[in-house]
Formats: sequence, structure tokens, C-alpha cells
Amino acid sequence: MKLLLLCAGFATRLEAITHGGPKPLLEIAGRSLLDRLLDDLLGGAAAAPRRDRDECSAGEGCSGRGTPRDKARTAGERASPSVGEGREQDGGGKGAGASPGVGDVRAGEIDEILVVTNARHFAAYEAWATTRPVDDPPRRILDDGATGNANRLGAVRDLALAVEAFRPGAPLLVAAGDNLFRFDFAEFLDDYRCRPRSLVLAMRERDLARRRRSGVARLDDEGRILEFEEKPPHPRGEWVCPPVYIFAADALAELPAFLNVAPDTDAPGNFVGWLARRGLVWAHRMAGERFDVGTPESWAAAPAWLARSHA
Repeated sequence: MKLLLLCAGFATRLEAITHGGPKPLLEIAGRSLLDRLLDDLLGGAAAAPRRDRDECSAGEGCSGRGTPRDKARTAGERASPSVGEGREQDGGGKGAGASPGVGDVRAGEIDEILVVTNARHFAAYEAWATTRPVDDPPRRILDDGATGNANRLGAVRDLALAVEAFRPGAPLLVAAGDNLFRFDFAEFLDDYRCRPRSLVLAMRERDLARRRRSGVARLDDEGRILEFEEKPPHPRGEWVCPPVYIFAADALAELPAFLNVAPDTDAPGNFVGWLARRGLVWAHRMAGERFDVGTPESWAAAPAWLARSHA
């Protein structure tokens, strides 16, 4: 499984702190947001149980349709060579349409780290990639060509561009690079291993004001997402979805159709809503917390939140 980190924002609300640099590389209590998230995801992949087929309950798998190619959006593309040694860089040996079986232990292992960023921050991420531990999976960085908010692509078009440039195959683990979590990612990846399908994190949020600022999902008893709305004024459910997703082949195949009708979309939750209307996405109900670093106030409060989470 490849891990794609969406890091192409310009963090305009935090410019006084970032001084024009990337928000995910801001340090919180001595470590960057991106390093903390990446360590959590890699640690979860390493800790997720290795199950035999009989230990997993049977569920729906992926449809096996191929990964899309958004050929119209390759201008300005710039990719770094892979950082890391000892691994093949050909997409891991699985075709774009390959679907893991129930209990496939490889399905939750991260064998390459992919980052999509903008032209302004590309060099910063290339430098960051060299600071990671030598036993990390190889890293590749993609420049989406944007130089500011006026010509930024948005998260969904960055996702499509990365799929075109990196050819990661499916499943693809996708996360935004600017959140802190108090959550066991091994549970999330084990859920996928046992029942391969497009899967997003979901946490119960009872505060109405917070739900209005989030992507809100309505679920059936089996966890299938029936409806998903980005920042709804009148939320119809209590499950909010932080930006961590596993997209199966059938979901990635919907990217061109979605962008054809919503080319200027930004939040990836809008793509999740599209998948929900087609019955293609489920939720993993997480027991834990998420902290969004989006303002100077939340950045200042983050160290205390981390201290409580490790108390």
C-alpha cells in the first residue's frame, strides 16, 4: 500500500507563524506535524495484526476496476527522485486494478511515502524527506505547479494529479498532513485488511458548532456511508470524518467522473460524498480524538493537547 500525503495548501491563516513555509512542517513540541502523523501511520501499519483468512469476517471487497488517469492536469508537474534504498519503485508490483483479498497481510503495509505539494514548498519537502529515518519506506515528492491561492488545485485535483504521476495502484492510503491524532491507526488498517473496501475514519462529535465546521457522515448499521456533507449548516448526523482515507480501485476509478462535474472542488470530503451516493465507501468508527492546527490560537494550544494525550 502506498501512502499519499496531501500537503499543497498555503496556510494563509498561519503566515505569521510559518513565514511562508508549509504548515505540515511546523513544529509542535519539538516535532513537525507531518513527522508526528507519519510516525503514527507507519507505527499503525507495523502494529496491525497479521491475520489468517479464517480470522477475518467476510465482507465486500473492491470491484477491481482500474485506477484513473487525469491526463488534462500534468502541466507544472515536478517530481523528486525517490529517497531511500533497497526497494523497487515500480508501484509495488500490483496493477492499478488489483484488489487485495480478505486477510492479505500486504494490504496494510506501507511500502512507499508519496507527498504532493506546491511549487513554493517543493524544496522544503525535498529537504524534509532526507531527515526521515533510514529505515522509512522510500519517499517521493510531487510539485503540483501552484504558486499561490489564486492558482492552487485543491485537494481532490492534487489527489488526481498524484495518481497520474505516481501510478500508486490501489489501495491507496491518503491523509492530509496537518492534523494531530490520539488514535490507534492499527485498528483502522486491520479493519481494511479484514474487509477490503474504501474506508474513512469517523468519530462521533456531539458539539453542533464543530459538526458545522466538519465533514459529516450518516451511516447505516454496517458502517456504510449513506450521505456525506462538507460543513453543513444543519448536520444530519453526528459522525465527522477527519481527512484519513483508504481508497480502493473502484473509488479511484470515480475520480475523472467526479472532477468532470466538480472541477473546482477543494475539500476531499466532497469526493467522499460522491462515492457515498454510489454505495462505494464505508466508515471506520474511531475511538479517539483529532486536533486540527488551523489558526495561530490552535497552534499555540497544540502542545498542551499533546501533553494531555500522552499523560
